[in-house]
Amino acid sequence: MKKILLALALLISGNLVAQSKLKPVEFMQYYVQIFNEENLTAYKNCFHFPNALIADGQVKINSEDKIPSIFFENMKKAGWVYSKVNKLQLIFEDQTTAVVLMDYSRFDKNDKPYFTTQGIYTLSNEKGYWQIIGMSTKNPRVN
Repeated sequence: MKKILLALALLISGNLVAQSKLKPVEFMQYYVQIFNEENLTAYKNCFHFPNALIADGQVKINSEDKIPSIFFENMKKAGWVYSKVNKLQLIFEDQTTAVVLMDYSRFDKNDKPYFTTQGIYTLSNEKGYWQIIGMSTKNPRVN
């Protein structure tokens, strides 16, 4: 059991070391990479808690650091295989806050995008590495 806990701690700390060296745009590329890998530990570390999601006129506050694996299962049922960044644009950055516009697509098993959307991501750097503290997404464009 101790070996398992040590291995998990090393995995988490390794992700945080890599994450701490990234600039905001690089962090967003990393975020999509670990999202595609379905790496729940690294994915969770990409978020500051609490964080906010604004979509379709609704605000959802995520106060717990629980990332359910059902999220990926539901995306797979919808046809998701991977996501790809189409464009990243740094809008603002200082020592503790950054705002990034990301245009991305989700792809199916035939490498066809089944939707494309844009999101504004507000990042926080209060722990020495970037984390998502707020997201605002636009309705997806169905391809």
